[in-house]
Amino acid sequence: MNINLFGIKTCDKVRSATKWLIANKINYHFIDLKSRKLQDAEINIWLKKISWEKIINKNSSTWRALSDDDKLKIVDCKSAKNLIIKQPLVMKRPIIEFGQQLIVGFSEKNFEDTFR
Repeated sequence: MNINLFGIKTCDKVRSATKWLIANKINYHFIDLKSRKLQDAEINIWLKKISWEKIINKNSSTWRALSDDDKLKIVDCKSAKNLIIKQPLVMKRPIIEFGQQLIVGFSEKNFEDTFR
């Protein structure tokens, strides 16, 4: 099982996800969004699997810090991808790549259904 978990160490949802994975003896590779730049192709793959509306976290402090004009410019996959590249912390976390699946956020039930 090859699992990539994208997030930041200080995020509560990321901590919950990593704690669940460790408790269930599931190996994963952690990618810190603060230290690794996301690639254009990587985000394109994500946006083909999940809509940009589900990836962008409009409750995040990163989103709230954007000007109203900048928020209004996020209207499609292309504009969302450009924002994610510039400010990856605007995404919901964690983002988990598991085979062909992409999981956004942490839900214990979703993890149980996916990894068991």
